Amino acid sequence: MRESVTVLVAAYNVAETLGATLSGILSQDYAGSVEAVVVDDGSTDSTLRIARAYEGRYRTAAGWHRRVKVVSQANRGLAGARNRAISIADGHFLTICDSDDVLLPAYLETAVALLAEQGPGKYFAACNALVLTPTGITPGRPMLREAQIAPAEQRLAALQYNIGSIFTVFPRTMLEEVGEFDDALRSCEDWDLWLRAIYAGWTMVRQDDPQAIYRWTSTSLSTDTEALYRNQDTVLRKLLRSPAVRLTPIEREAAQVRLAVGSPQRMVGRFENALRADDLGAAKAALAEIGKVASYQRRLMAKARIAKIPGGLRLLRNRQRKLDALNGYHPGMAR
Repeated sequence: MRESVTVLVAAYNVAETLGATLSGILSQDYAGSVEAVVVDDGSTDSTLRIARAYEGRYRTAAGWHRRVKVVSQANRGLAGARNRAISIADGHFLTICDSDDVLLPAYLETAVALLAEQGPGKYFAACNALVLTPTGITPGRPMLREAQIAPAEQRLAALQYNIGSIFTVFPRTMLEEVGEFDDALRSCEDWDLWLRAIYAGWTMVRQDDPQAIYRWTSTSLSTDTEALYRNQDTVLRKLLRSPAVRLTPIEREAAQVRLAVGSPQRMVGRFENALRADDLGAAKAALAEIGKVASYQRRLMAKARIAKIPGGLRLLRNRQRKLDALNGYHPGMAR
């Protein structure tokens, strides 16, 4: 039997989606004990009542133990809710499932098996997911589309962007070494944790076969873009100031350049919005800025090369229009 796993579920006004999240956790085909720890983070709808309906112990047909624990607290944000969940978690491994996302049945089994394949050492597993938009799930367009970053390059690459995933399985010992989520952050708290782990000598491995569903809508926390960009900068400044982290001169320069130029994600948003407005000059300018801080994001660099080809920007504009139609895009989903 495999080691026990706790799924951390922070829940705030998610009455419409929490049932699907908890049903997905209880339906895991993982050959070991699984618990969901739900922290109601000051909800004002029926979130807590729905969570309580799932509370208790279960046993699968194969005899594996399943359990849902529920606690409630005044609103502290995602990081604070996850830390509260960690404080009462029993699992050897921990993972996050936001309360509007869903874990597919093989999620834990494939992730823990991947970690076991690594042998002794300090590893955590980032997992891919299908993206659910207002028009449904688009085949062939998972959440993680960039190539996996080689271990030797993870320190530098992780300074440019979040190379991990919100769907990540990690041993409790990782938190014992690098600390829990920073509850001063209202977003990017996962990137902050993965950065601290990578700079403490942990290696991120990736499970590329999507075994979860990530919801991308106008109500997703990740669509609060300006706050997201501010928190990205906060994460990098924290790393630069941390006495526990020793950056090489190249790494320190890379972090400073990234802070000076700005978020690649912000530039992607500007690029996409310029294409939507048919402002090809602004789109080209945004791509030029992206190229300064996104050398590890090969798909973005490929777009920058296409933009230099005669007619390339028009090709990118037409492709953006097709993708927007496919995803049911509306302005509330802007990056």
